[in-house]
Amino acid sequence: MRFLLKCIFWLGGVFLLMPGIIGKQTDTAPPAAQQQAVKHTPANPQTGNTSPSPDPVEQWLQAGKTLQEISTFCERNPALCIAGKATAAKAGEQALVRAKGAFDAMTGSADVKPENPAQTEPLAVKIPVPLPRPR
Repeated sequence: MRFLLKCIFWLGGVFLLMPGIIGKQTDTAPPAAQQQAVKHTPANPQTGNTSPSPDPVEQWLQAGKTLQEISTFCERNPALCIAGKATAAKAGEQALVRAKGAFDAMTGSADVKPENPAQTEPLAVKIPVPLPRPR
């Protein structure tokens, strides 16, 4: 199970980075991006390529604008943030309760009250444990 989780994590990271890698290798862009590219950069007469090379400064400024919009989201939408915080808190509480229940079920330390108070002795089931072969 741990192996599967690690595989999912690393493959997810690879697939998140792939669009950036693949986007740099291809010469075709969506029509809207091509029109925008034509406005910002002139066509290269030697190669005939109209797609722009990625400008790191422009990307950095765009990332800064996006971060500023995200950071001021709660100021612009206070009711939505309050509802989101309440939902997240409730989901967190439910996750803790369910995790505690699962942990108690795995460890066998759940507070189980028998229906009959006279029956306080738990049922014992013997499970054979496989032992390693002698060498």
